[in-house]
Amino acid sequence: MPSIELEIEELNLLLGVKISIEELKKNLSQIALDVESVENGIIKAEYNPNRPDYCTIEGVVRQLKGRLGLERGLPDYKIDKGSVTLTVDESVVEVRPFIVCGIARNVELDHKRIQRLMKIQEDLHRLVGRNRFKAAIGVHDLDKVTPPFKYLGVKPEDVKFTPLGERVEMNLKEILEKHPKGVEYAHLVNKYDRYPIILDSKGEVLSFPPIINGVLTQITAETENIFLDITGYSMSNIIMALNILSTSLYDSGAQLETVNVKYPDKTLTTPTLEPETMKFNKDKALKILGLNLSDKEIEECFSRVRFKVEKISDKKENIFKIYIPPYRFDILNEIDLVEELAVGYGYDKIEPVYRHAPTTGSYSSKNKRINQLRKILIGLQLLEVVSSSLTNEEDQFRKMLFFEEEHVQLLNPVSNEYTIFRVNILPSLLKVFSINRHAPLPQRIFEIGDILKLDESNKETKTKREANIAFAIMDNSASYTVIKELTEAFIREVGIRSTVYSSIEKPFILEGRGALLTCNNVKVGWIGEIHPQVLNNFEIEYPVCAAEFSLECLEDALKSNLNKAE
Repeated sequence: MPSIELEIEELNLLLGVKISIEELKKNLSQIALDVESVENGIIKAEYNPNRPDYCTIEGVVRQLKGRLGLERGLPDYKIDKGSVTLTVDESVVEVRPFIVCGIARNVELDHKRIQRLMKIQEDLHRLVGRNRFKAAIGVHDLDKVTPPFKYLGVKPEDVKFTPLGERVEMNLKEILEKHPKGVEYAHLVNKYDRYPIILDSKGEVLSFPPIINGVLTQITAETENIFLDITGYSMSNIIMALNILSTSLYDSGAQLETVNVKYPDKTLTTPTLEPETMKFNKDKALKILGLNLSDKEIEECFSRVRFKVEKISDKKENIFKIYIPPYRFDILNEIDLVEELAVGYGYDKIEPVYRHAPTTGSYSSKNKRINQLRKILIGLQLLEVVSSSLTNEEDQFRKMLFFEEEHVQLLNPVSNEYTIFRVNILPSLLKVFSINRHAPLPQRIFEIGDILKLDESNKETKTKREANIAFAIMDNSASYTVIKELTEAFIREVGIRSTVYSSIEKPFILEGRGALLTCNNVKVGWIGEIHPQVLNNFEIEYPVCAAEFSLECLEDALKSNLNKAE
């Protein structure tokens, strides 16, 4: 969970009133901040990632003022119309297509505020930008460059500048190879022939997004006017980052000014900070919350969370139009407004009511079967492991000597470690062996977990989630015979009597040392010795034998058992 450190003295100063630590802790919890500690005059609090506006002290103060009644309703952000322009060249469209900009004038900075601004920047990179993929922020001293600006793609060796943290000029390729930020984020641009760059009218470099800014525009205590650029692959995310940063600067005393961003086919004027609107059904909301509130009380509740309310004339239903602040991108549908109504009313004032007809939960038939299989495998002296259902192509396919089969790819993976949903569990077990290869032998493990396969018959997701059972043994004596004996004991305990072993060809199984297992004419899975090359790929030094079965196929085989018995 992300966190923020709030200086109590500064918090009271920004609120305009002095509040005790206990009252601060209570009110912070009511606006969804979880206080971790209070030490040396600093409150450290965690917040939900869906509230990135809480990464700034201004965002927290803004919400606290509404909670405490110091300010109510929609904040009014005044923006001057600016004359600065930035032109987006077609050469950058395929590389990093979107950019929005803004200007903050008459800022007051010192060392502490600069450090805070840099932390806000990095927090937004993580929370909104998905580690700079969806959005990356540039903060520049506007007075050190000359508008108009240009955003374009250039060849890596064609442009040189001195990046932050360095004293010598480097071209873009050298930055990716030598600069710490370049090395960390090179994967975002190095697959392209051209790299994105922002230049002023004299050809001076402001930024090499999403990697690093230039020393030329570095923010200092003498900076009075700030130029903001946010680039990325998601227009909604870069606007989110710009709005949060702009409103924070405005609340700290800066004067905002728009920038004209000229795309090849359109011109955007940013930031706008116009509130979004959404319809809200009072009757449905009060039924969900179990409250009885008047129209005036509804308006009061929303004003406490800094929203604006307008009643819409409707004879059949109580419909309101809700104006949502420009920094609140977590409001996606009407149920989110119901939650805000509850926050505005106060969770501490809502009394819990027990259901008149209490119900008792129970395991599904699938989970009952899984628990039964788990007990059997534990009884066979296997240790259960639980691994992530997300993995990567390298572990799932290439290390297993597979040509990549059809699988579900993550559109925006958080890291290179988790880019796909697994289709087999065995690679996960081999990774466990790899990590524990220096532990005593034998190692006997199993996992019952989900896999995901493509399924065109599912019109909604085009996928099918299934459960597989896999177990493996790493030992000097691990062999086909060992895994066959274990499998037969497992199948017998499950209750299946009719089993047939037939030849199988899988690249990760040693030739002639594996088998396809069929139970009651249902192909349930495979067993075998793992190929030495696969073990070498996972840096495993001992023989491994393993088996993997489909839970669904085992269920079908058991049904065949019952049918025969009848």
